[in-house]
Amino acid sequence: MEEGRTAHPDNGINRLVRSLLLAGYDLFLSLFLLLGFPFLWRRIRPDKYCSASPLERFGRYRSLRRSAQKRVWIHAVSVGELRAVAGLIDALLKERPGEVLLSVTTRTGRLVASRLFPSLPCVFFPVDIGFVMGRALSLINPRIVIIVETELWPNLLSEARRRDVPVVIVNGRVSPASYRWYVRFSPFLRRFLPLLSAAVMRTDEEASRLVRIGACAERVSVGGSMKFDEAASLARRVDPAKLRKKLGIGEDRPVIVFGSVHPGEEEGVVEICERLVRRFPNLLSLIAPRWLEKTDISRRLRTRGTAFALYTRLPHRIDAPVIVVDTYGELSSLYAVCEVAFVGGSLVQGGGQNPIEPAAFGRPVLAGPFIWHFAEEWECLLAGGGAMQVKSFSHLEEALCALLSNHPLRRELGKKAAETVSRHTGATEKTLRTIRKFL
Repeated sequence: MEEGRTAHPDNGINRLVRSLLLAGYDLFLSLFLLLGFPFLWRRIRPDKYCSASPLERFGRYRSLRRSAQKRVWIHAVSVGELRAVAGLIDALLKERPGEVLLSVTTRTGRLVASRLFPSLPCVFFPVDIGFVMGRALSLINPRIVIIVETELWPNLLSEARRRDVPVVIVNGRVSPASYRWYVRFSPFLRRFLPLLSAAVMRTDEEASRLVRIGACAERVSVGGSMKFDEAASLARRVDPAKLRKKLGIGEDRPVIVFGSVHPGEEEGVVEICERLVRRFPNLLSLIAPRWLEKTDISRRLRTRGTAFALYTRLPHRIDAPVIVVDTYGELSSLYAVCEVAFVGGSLVQGGGQNPIEPAAFGRPVLAGPFIWHFAEEWECLLAGGGAMQVKSFSHLEEALCALLSNHPLRRELGKKAAETVSRHTGATEKTLRTIRKFL
């Protein structure tokens, strides 16, 4: 790991400088929230997927009561981060029963959290304004704050330090794009990153990036990605044959899963499904939109006259060639029933999505060229021979035809995908060893 520039010592002068910086930061963030409220309201207002009060984002948690009992506060932005640390949460629940509290940022994250951990209290993460964060910390009363991936909130770090509460980053990531953004603000961040108690990063390069923008090198370690652990665990828990039977999918019916399809990919995916079913009449395509509130895929299918069924209203036996997955939290398990998976957000400039889940089930994984959000995971799978990268929708169709027509090739790629996932497990236990130092 590279050495970063010397961190600012936590002395009286630096605390004064931090206070002045935070005053300006609070003013800027308050103005941003005020001016952007009409837009932000559309993203935080209650809807059919989440009815929780928007006031939670300002530290007003009606579901919580002040308690002398310390809590283990785990924050995961959304579904991907939450699933990545499911094994870590399970382990902490066993070690600290009754103490774990979750927070999320997105409404879909809140919905999936309630399904994965129905007995755990879950709240929205508060906006990082000083008095709001202070109120939230006083109410939650954490013994430790665990941040999944990398969210660098100055007031959280400052208020936690003032209360002598350790803040630990787990499954930490700093992508090249994020790093370029952080570098612009590194003079500001260098005043706050030394307040991190520990950071367990996914890779050596990401650890080096965090140090270069101001974290203390001796507090940064590399643990690997917990996404591999959780995907491997899910693959052990889900029985593909039982799931097929539950869904009414025949044992010999070939299935493709188009996962996390972004709006700009929907038309191309629908056209591929129509052409493939003419070549493979028994084929079933499962299409899971990335955002249900933005998807237009059902209308597209109706307009084109393509028969389809909604996942939440499946008949006892599926005759339609297409299923639209119109719910959150099911996609990871659905990869178990497919022969091959395409992971979306990659044929448009969406940065791609997590390829590890289908790989863990031993399924060949396909993606387009735009995969920067999960570059390390894709690099592992491509190098291991368990994934294929396509350049366009026509190239995707050709690759799917080739794999559906060639069972030995499909089996070989799937085997390599599962082996790649297995080689990269172990991050959860490494991360737990770091967390236990602060409990």
